[in-house]
Amino acid sequence: MKMKYTDSEVSPAFQQYFGKRYDKWKTTLDGILDEKRLSDEEVTDQNQKKFKSSITFSWLGLLFNILWYAYHGGKNWLAFTFVMAAYSVFLGASPLILGFEIWLSTQWVFLLISFIPAVLLAMFAKPYILATKFDEVSRTGGSIQPASWGRLFGALAILVVATMVSQALMVSFLFQQF
Repeated sequence: MKMKYTDSEVSPAFQQYFGKRYDKWKTTLDGILDEKRLSDEEVTDQNQKKFKSSITFSWLGLLFNILWYAYHGGKNWLAFTFVMAAYSVFLGASPLILGFEIWLSTQWVFLLISFIPAVLLAMFAKPYILATKFDEVSRTGGSIQPASWGRLFGALAILVVATMVSQALMVSFLFQQF
């Protein structure tokens, strides 16, 4: 028998994981469960997809986006970090790809595009984090992997390297223009 979203082992594990912020996360969790009508449902892949489709805004997700997600050990945090890094390198290489004149005339578009990942993480990170924690509780029978500064610094290192590559591409391109 699979675990349900409201089983008794979920609450203590979540209380231990979220600590003094448990009440805020519990409010978000209850809102998602009510909205998606999952309170009495089992934690299955289909229900998890439904759960993760919820939109809940998070200021921490907007400000720290992938770092916040990695700290909480959200599912596939490393893959998301590499996607963000590749995205950063793409933005740095965009003048090489498009040419200087086109890039210069459309720079405002690239500025807007650069905010898209942060906004998406601000909207979807909380449900993804909670879904990851439900998976951990159902898989382990009541324990949750703690938040990790190591994951955060790992993600930060990947993003710093990507930003350095992006800036190097940008600077080398600008030196070629003048």
